[in-house]
Amino acid sequence: AEKIFELENQAEESIRDFQQRKRGHIRILSSESFGDYYLPRIIIPFSKAYPLVCITMNILPTEQVVSHTAALNNDLGFISYPVEHHKLLVKEVLKDQLVIIAPLDHPLTHKKKLAPGDLAGQLLIMHEKGSAPRKAIEEYIRQNNLSVKIPLELSSNHAIKRAVEEGIGMALISRKVAQEEIEA
Repeated sequence: AEKIFELENQAEESIRDFQQRKRGHIRILSSESFGDYYLPRIIIPFSKAYPLVCITMNILPTEQVVSHTAALNNDLGFISYPVEHHKLLVKEVLKDQLVIIAPLDHPLTHKKKLAPGDLAGQLLIMHEKGSAPRKAIEEYIRQNNLSVKIPLELSSNHAIKRAVEEGIGMALISRKVAQEEIEA
């Protein structure tokens, strides 16, 4: 109980400090997609508006973002899907779509709409276990009783996009992550 009151006092003091002096240090952890594609658009304007506030942002796997945030090792954590944790307050801040990307010469790129069976037997480059795209595609495969081949498991969106460009297979990624390639 004393620790809770101490933490509450520290939090109130930190908030007052930010409000009055607009200085301090904010420690942020984020999963890869959010940290690479969304946080810079938030952090950069904030940093310009409050130059005396130091922001530290590191990218970690979702499980580590959750555990470090729950342990109070950072101030904020951003992840790609909701989690249940008794020590955390989880709020949705934005929505994104997952899209399937394929090499330009892939036979499925000519179809306007894909049916579940179109993915049967396909080569799918997968995100690491525990990631939002990985969970989504595994659930889709299970629900539709599909069999796919997994030539690569990668933890980097950039690496996944390069592997798809090189013709290794298709992948499921965030629309925001693929936006540059979609526009091109």
